[in-house]
Amino acid sequence: MVAICFRLAACLFALVAGESRIREVVFEDNRAFSDFTLAREIELSSGEIYSEAQATADARAIEIFYQSSGFEKPRVKTVYHWLWPRKLIFKIREGRGPTVRRLRLKGKLGFSASRLKGIIGTEINRLYEARKVSEDSNHLVSFFRNQGYPHAEIATDYDTSKRRLTFYIQKGKRLKIENIVFSGVAPDDTTAIKRLIPLKKNKPVTVLGLQETLMATARYFRNRGYYYVDVRLTRSRKGYDVELLIEV
Repeated sequence: MVAICFRLAACLFALVAGESRIREVVFEDNRAFSDFTLAREIELSSGEIYSEAQATADARAIEIFYQSSGFEKPRVKTVYHWLWPRKLIFKIREGRGPTVRRLRLKGKLGFSASRLKGIIGTEINRLYEARKVSEDSNHLVSFFRNQGYPHAEIATDYDTSKRRLTFYIQKGKRLKIENIVFSGVAPDDTTAIKRLIPLKKNKPVTVLGLQETLMATARYFRNRGYYYVDVRLTRSRKGYDVELLIEV
């Protein structure tokens, strides 16, 4: 009884003051995006004072988010229960969602289309999501850079009439090891190290190759009593490519 009276008193005070603190934010009929994803698009959250103007702005923000993701004519309405349970509800009508019917890779790929498509998370006959496509582009850029293309760039285009998604790939020039330079290393050790490391002269630089080179070199010298080993890439004196510097 005491708890009920206290709750009633709090509600009456909030009503008189014209303020109400949100207890819960709820999204209804959102099939394409999770509650967590939509919550990142709005300002109001549980624990904050309810504002009708902000709720309207948040509803519009959700509509814009759907539109940017390729949905046609999304509509969002809000309902708020002032006294109890102080719940803010976003009622969502998503509208017609876009799908990907065709997926193309354009440019000098350097790798098989099947291998590159395996990196892409967007699938045929599934929903087109702008953010997911952006993530796919980043994954492709990371792949090419890890394969020795530091200036790789990816652009995308979604043709709404044909429902066709195209990735335009510009991988740029592949970075190579122009020379391997040793500092403070005995001649016998240089010969042994060159056999151990995966990075070779006139061969492409890869992130994995650089990591394995660092580990192999550190292990080799540690077994011989050296505890300081520096392995790094330096700009080649001749221009574009790089030199691999190994120093102890």
